[in-house]
Amino acid sequence: MQFKKDGIEFHIPDRPTVRQQLSYISATTGVDPERHLERLWNGAKSLIENWQCDLFKLDVNLDEVSSPKIVELITWASIQVKVYINNLEDIPKN
Repeated sequence: MQFKKDGIEFHIPDRPTVRQQLSYISATTGVDPERHLERLWNGAKSLIENWQCDLFKLDVNLDEVSSPKIVELITWASIQVKVYINNLEDIPKN
């Protein structure tokens, strides 16, 4: 699956393996609400392939950058992956 927006492009597997899905779930679950978006980002990174972004690298140290645009793109990418994973078993509409 390909995702594109404002100078960012990446892929995740169309059908993540069970191990990949478990890794994603492990990275994104937790009880600390203050870390929710960070967990979603870490989960997304576990599935992302072919990351292309001029603004930052996939392994950017979040403690060393301060751009609100990075926050926006990380949030967008994290939510796109979450929605995709949550809908893996949806039946396509005719």
